[in-house]
Amino acid sequence: MKRKKIGIFWKVFLYTLSFLIAVIGLTALLFAQQFENIFEEGRNQFVTNNVRPLVEQLNGKSETEIKALAKVFHEQNIYLQFYIMKSDGELLYETPVLWFKYEGNDVQKQDVPNLNPGINNDEIMKIMPEYITFPLSNGMTLYVINLLTENDIDFSLAGKIVIALLVMLLISIFVSFVFARYITKPIVTLTEVTEKMSRMENVPIPKERNDEIGLLTNDVYKMYSSLKIEIERVKEIEENQRYFFSAASHELKTPVASAMVLLQGMLDNIGDYKDHSKYLRKCIDKMNTQSRIISEMLEIVRLADGKTPLQYESFNVRSIVESVLGSHQLLIDAKELSVTVDLPDSLVCHTDRNMLSRSLSNVIMNAVQNTPEKEKIQIWSEDRENHVVRLCVLNTGVHISVEILSKLFEPFFRVDKARSRSQSRSGLGLTIVGKTLELIQVAYSLENTPEGVLFWMELPNCNER
Repeated sequence: MKRKKIGIFWKVFLYTLSFLIAVIGLTALLFAQQFENIFEEGRNQFVTNNVRPLVEQLNGKSETEIKALAKVFHEQNIYLQFYIMKSDGELLYETPVLWFKYEGNDVQKQDVPNLNPGINNDEIMKIMPEYITFPLSNGMTLYVINLLTENDIDFSLAGKIVIALLVMLLISIFVSFVFARYITKPIVTLTEVTEKMSRMENVPIPKERNDEIGLLTNDVYKMYSSLKIEIERVKEIEENQRYFFSAASHELKTPVASAMVLLQGMLDNIGDYKDHSKYLRKCIDKMNTQSRIISEMLEIVRLADGKTPLQYESFNVRSIVESVLGSHQLLIDAKELSVTVDLPDSLVCHTDRNMLSRSLSNVIMNAVQNTPEKEKIQIWSEDRENHVVRLCVLNTGVHISVEILSKLFEPFFRVDKARSRSQSRSGLGLTIVGKTLELIQVAYSLENTPEGVLFWMELPNCNER
């Protein structure tokens, strides 16, 4: 049978209580001798205070007067036993019941009948044999036997000490309980919370504590939050990968299937397929389409890996824009589009020129392809903070719904799939743009405006020369 473990609360409680009890016990031992000395001094002081009047009376008196005064004093103080000795060692007076008799220089106990009705024989055995000397005139000495019975001892101090120890013990139990609860409650709560975290259940934000336990709780919660975000990110990546491979397989399957149909028709010499030259060229077009899609897919993979080497350099932004526009001038002229460029001639930025040029080329190509005939494309710059310049490309006469706008950077997404396929669009252009700009750490966005659709990117490290 498995033994039940003791919880951390009871461990802390018992350890704390044991420590406090040990401290109390050690304190009692350290002060025990002091209490005994205090009691002894009090006992001697009690005898001295009671005998001093007798000493004052006996000084300067004759032996006869001394005996008479001693007898009267003993009758008034029956619990004090004493004797008076002369300088030559002769005993001058002793109390009627002498508990101890003098022999030589020692005081020895003597068994005597119980002549004192105030004290019984049992109490005689509990007497402590000590005496106090008081010098008198004429060389005589008063010996007072320091005899106190249990009835004579005041136990109030001892009782108070016992009560104080009991009170300290109760306080120690209470303090140990409160301390153990204060220390272990957040730990127990943290254990319960971490158990929920292990099951990926939702947990509340921990309460603020300005100590190490509070810091530990906050760190665990931050780790849990980061883990949840990471798990969600991994799920999103996996979902994007599934979508990407599904869309890629579909995109690659279409030209392959089409080419297979053409080749099978030529093999069978069916109807118009006998014109092999015509349909072989179509097969080549299909393969070229497939090759371009594969190349774009590989480019996206390279960009996503972040291992593409970057070459930062300073360049003139206007020259890059004009170069890109020149490569698309035939389509611009065919659609009779009006293009205006409002960029400072001296605007210089420092980033990867090739990456920026490829991204800008895709953006302008996308704008040219989606702008209606005889509409406008406007390109300008806006100064931002910290040497950042926002490069804007606006194509007028179009509007994109909000639902579609958020999906335009997804792989293989097309607004009009049939029309896009006929124009040999793979649906990867904006995906490549997004990955490229993220790689060179350039912020970007695609937005609707009253005039049309605006794409902007914020170029860092820019200035005018």
